[in-house]
Amino acid sequence: ATDALVVPVTAVQGSFKTGNVWVVLPDGTQEERAVGLGLTDGENVQVTEGLAVDDTILQFIPVPGGAGEVDCSDPAQYDPMVCGG
Repeated sequence: ATDALVVPVTAVQGSFKTGNVWVVLPDGTQEERAVGLGLTDGENVQVTEGLAVDDTILQFIPVPGGAGEVDCSDPAQYDPMVCGG
C-alpha cells in the first residue's frame, strides 16, 4: 500500500505481527503503546494499527533505567542492537 504507515525497526520492540513503540506525548512524557505490525524490509516496518500518522515516536527503544536515548559515540552506552553495529 502506498499510504502505509512505516517506522524504523529500531523504534519497535517486538517482531512478528505485534510490538510496542514509545509515543512522545504533547507534554513531553513518553507512553509505551502496543501496535500491530505488517511487512518489513529489515530497516522499516509497517504499522497496521495502534499508531496515528501524526503521532511522534522515539526512534530507538528506550534502555531500561536509561533516559530513552543512547549515545552511540559513548562506549559505555553503545548497544549494537540500537546503534546498528
